[in-house]
Amino acid sequence: MSSCACMALISILISRKHAAALLGISLGMVDKLVRQGVLEPVRLGKKVMFRRDLVEELTLPPSRRRAFEALDPTMPVQ
Repeated sequence: MSSCACMALISILISRKHAAALLGISLGMVDKLVRQGVLEPVRLGKKVMFRRDLVEELTLPPSRRRAFEALDPTMPVQ
């Protein structure tokens, strides 16, 4: 995979902590949603990441989603 492709992938992935913050839930609840199949993790070595767009679909109604997408789409990955 080229470095450009890797950077594009990283920009759409968020950490467990960031997913929990977006959803307004605890890390334990994020883990429970993974076990229930509601959230599908992307594993990068030992890191557990989530596709940002899929997390946002769980939390934002369509009107707020459009406003959120207008913000800077890059957020730090922890």
